[in-house]
Amino acid sequence: MNRLDKPPVAAKRKFNWGLWTILGCGGTLLLCCGGGVFGTLQIVDYPLVARRGDSTLHKYEKEGLPWEAKDLKTDLPDEKNGAIEVRAAISAFDDNVVELEKSVATNVKGGKFDPASATLNKYGKGVNLMLAAGEKEGFDFGYDWDLGARLLFPELVKLKSGARLLNYRAFLAARTGNLDSALRDLRASYQIGNMSMRLPSLIPMLTGISIQNSSNEMTLRVAALRKGDANWVGRVRREVEGWKSQVDFNRAMEGEAYMGVATLRNVVGDLSTFASEMASGESSGEETMTSDAELVRTGYPDEMMKKASLIRWMETQVYLRKEFNKPGVNKAMIGKDFDFYTENILGSPPKLSYAFNVLMLPPFAQGTMAAASSPFKLGAAVGVLKAAEAKARTGKYPSKFSDLGIDLDDPAIGGVAWYKIGGETVSIYSVGLNEVNDGGLRDSETGADDVTITFPPTSWR
Repeated sequence: MNRLDKPPVAAKRKFNWGLWTILGCGGTLLLCCGGGVFGTLQIVDYPLVARRGDSTLHKYEKEGLPWEAKDLKTDLPDEKNGAIEVRAAISAFDDNVVELEKSVATNVKGGKFDPASATLNKYGKGVNLMLAAGEKEGFDFGYDWDLGARLLFPELVKLKSGARLLNYRAFLAARTGNLDSALRDLRASYQIGNMSMRLPSLIPMLTGISIQNSSNEMTLRVAALRKGDANWVGRVRREVEGWKSQVDFNRAMEGEAYMGVATLRNVVGDLSTFASEMASGESSGEETMTSDAELVRTGYPDEMMKKASLIRWMETQVYLRKEFNKPGVNKAMIGKDFDFYTENILGSPPKLSYAFNVLMLPPFAQGTMAAASSPFKLGAAVGVLKAAEAKARTGKYPSKFSDLGIDLDDPAIGGVAWYKIGGETVSIYSVGLNEVNDGGLRDSETGADDVTITFPPTSWR
């Protein structure tokens, strides 16, 4: 499977056949007649861009972007490295953790708690290893980042399922009154999300966000088991108050930047052949990239077109980095601007040295919104737990958001987060990418896309 197709990252931009038709036609023009406005533009474009190598590298490194794999700084000593326990857990699950998690989820959601508990007990060694992983500092899976587009993240889907097994075990423990054990499992699961986020790429970032969303939801379900008990709800609330979402979009983009650098260093033959193979969705470039033993790990490619494409890639990464870190920028919504930039980067007439960017740059809007929403959802979980605690003590939810005593803004449009009481439920929400207050609703048919945390959770997802 192509790394660009791996879940849970948002789907890549559809392959632009028109772009590569231009490439083919442009190449024909260059080879056959070498003339015309288009051909002249490309003849001038590539060498002019290629001359900017030294100045581009200076700007690129000044922004803290990685030029060699060591710049990603992913190494951890064994005593701090949760990857060791994760791999041992996957083995203890008989390499079947995804199906195990689906089975447990189906039983718990269907109220069949005994079969769910039996499965978790049978594979208790694996679940306990996931717990141990979540109590370490980070992950170092020993990835060879110089593989570029060929680099897969085989552990991440299994990591997500293993973390969710911790969440289900927490729920089942809480049902029997063992809240200490439940909170420990939930804490470890949430930390696994943070550890995944520290790996440099959008895929680990989105994996970590997904894990933390699951942990958030399960804490609310644990609290809802005794929603009328203020002490019970308060203990859950105090636990969640101690958590922190460590999502870092800059860190994710460092990995994406290096994926492009490493890929261009190792493309064999012309870029259009590589692009066609990537666009097929059936390969990540194996046939048009160097072998593992011959990886090029530093420097610019010798061929002018590849060097110019790499310089364009680096210039784009510098631009994205600077824009994202401008004071006062809306970090949730800037992904829309990044997507617009990508869609229009070729210019008119098109400059083919940008073609690699169009192929490799991900869709940004969902990523920046997810990154901004992660700490928001954690703060909102604290807020609704405070409201639930107050209701357990007084018989009613606080009437205003300000009564909760928390500081939480809407990451999408600014201002105080939205607060809504609906009968026996209370919600805190932010608007979504549509920048419209949809009343806390999310509905693909109507386009409603608010980011909402509700207590008690209304249904299993």
